[in-house]
Amino acid sequence: MVERFNRTIGECIAKLVQDNNKKWDQLIDAVLLAYRTKKYNTMEKTPFYLTYERKATLPIDLKIPSQIPQNEKDPMQRRIYQLIVKLKEERNDVLLRIENEQAKQKQVYDQ
Repeated sequence: MVERFNRTIGECIAKLVQDNNKKWDQLIDAVLLAYRTKKYNTMEKTPFYLTYERKATLPIDLKIPSQIPQNEKDPMQRRIYQLIVKLKEERNDVLLRIENEQAKQKQVYDQ
């Protein structure tokens, strides 16, 4: 899995640098942000969401006022518990999706 991730990052950087190979290291943060905030078909969630249980705040989001209320009315402990339970459910859902996708790919490969 790590090798696949590294290959993906390398391919993205290669597409961006094209002629100017000497500045590839300046693109790593942008490529990682793009990777972490892209919604993947298998997971139906972004890696950022699965890690932090929230949508990533992009630089443009800081310029545009948010529609989300700033104050939560739920007590903090209850909210944290809800997030933990929801995140666990989301991760289990993603694991099932990945297993199903792998089974489909195996079936196609074995034909």
